[in-house]
Amino acid sequence: MEHIIKAKLFIVTFCLFFGIISRAQSVVLHFANGSNAIEESDTIKLSSLGGKEFNCDDIIYINGYTDNIGSISANKELSEKRANAVKDLLFTLLLKENNEDNMPALVLIAFGKLNPIAENNTKEGRGKNRRVEIIFSKKKCEDDGLAIDNLYKLIKDEPQAFCINPLKDTAIIGKEGTIVYYKAGTFINTGNCSCITLLLNEYLDNASFILNNLTTTSNGEPLESGGMTRLVGLCGRDTLQYQDGKFLIVMVPTESVLPDMKSFSANREKQSDYLNWELDKQYDEVIGLDWNGLSFGCGSSSGGRKSVKCHFFFCKIRKFLSGKGAENKYDNVTEIITKEAQAIQQFGMNKDQLGDALLISKDVNSNALKYYVYKNANWDYHNIDRYNNGSDFTNMYVKETPKPSKDVKLIYTRSKTVVPAFAKRRYEFYKVFDKNEVWIVGLKYKDEQSAYLSLKLENTKTNEVNLDFKEVNIAELKDVLKKLNNK
Repeated sequence: MEHIIKAKLFIVTFCLFFGIISRAQSVVLHFANGSNAIEESDTIKLSSLGGKEFNCDDIIYINGYTDNIGSISANKELSEKRANAVKDLLFTLLLKENNEDNMPALVLIAFGKLNPIAENNTKEGRGKNRRVEIIFSKKKCEDDGLAIDNLYKLIKDEPQAFCINPLKDTAIIGKEGTIVYYKAGTFINTGNCSCITLLLNEYLDNASFILNNLTTTSNGEPLESGGMTRLVGLCGRDTLQYQDGKFLIVMVPTESVLPDMKSFSANREKQSDYLNWELDKQYDEVIGLDWNGLSFGCGSSSGGRKSVKCHFFFCKIRKFLSGKGAENKYDNVTEIITKEAQAIQQFGMNKDQLGDALLISKDVNSNALKYYVYKNANWDYHNIDRYNNGSDFTNMYVKETPKPSKDVKLIYTRSKTVVPAFAKRRYEFYKVFDKNEVWIVGLKYKDEQSAYLSLKLENTKTNEVNLDFKEVNIAELKDVLKKLNNK
């Protein structure tokens, strides 16, 4: 009798579990305070998953989260331990039913206290936020292609995955501080998905551009980037479609707000393909918002200025955005508030949600409160750009025989401008700005553990450059490329 009851319980659990997968494409596991131990009931869920067959077309995102108690670094570490515990158990279970060639990709991301699904001011809410989300999705099985493609697939950043309610106004925050906001009813084909999957990549510096094979040219003309994103929305395997006139609002943090920025978009099939950026056909306008000014020059009771920083904005951001701070007279600060509040009204964002999102974004990115904001009504890659105009041009050549395993790029040190080389008898850069300091980056694929890297600081007045390849492991490659972010 006891065996029958256990069998029935397992069947019910199994059916409920796969009902959740087919309906919502996600599973959520919860954890005790400060713990990364998987509960027995959740182990049963994962055991049920072990009986499901997968193939190379499948991808499983494992996202770790905490509540807001403790420091940012401690929460990030704990969320990673939780996600790793789930990943290790899941891998072991899946390997019993799937050979290694057909194993799904397991992508782990530790978010710490970011993106809470409940209020953290109650015990119940904190319990809901101490979680690991397992999100099921699909990807194209890529063939091996050219050898350099193997390297780019190896070093690229995996997307962050969010399981979100399409019937509710929502703001999500990426691990680099990017804010993505959408209104309820933005998408039409949400089907039976009680939550949809939003995939986000953030590319905010030169190192990430190189690691993800991103360049900044439009029909051969150089662009100066303010940051790139990649967004994909899915309901199960189906790509979400936008309602007419609906869009996402994307806020990309930046070190400085530059004028004349536009939104460019691009698509590609393979990681080794170069992107050709075109002005976004629907929404090319970009607004630069700079709220950092609000932390300076607070007015005194007599109307004068103080010379020290004042952090009233971080505490009362929602109050000001709601227009309830009119009684505060802060010299030119009121003008800043009015200007930025008008911009937010133009985008139709919920002020309370925006205030919460900005405060979290500020926690994880010191550049936050300076943003480029644009509307997004199509998926894949977006680039905040302006044309990098100049008059004195030259050509530059790299003395290296082109091979399928190699790639060479030029990066200006004064701007986020990445130019691909033309592979002929040698690598050639056409129409680059004369007398400019640049990095010449050469990459060559070796195997899954290592690659060859040449990183040289040059001036474009030098007509011809020699590469100096040195073998590095993948971790060393990523670390060395951080030099590209130093201006």
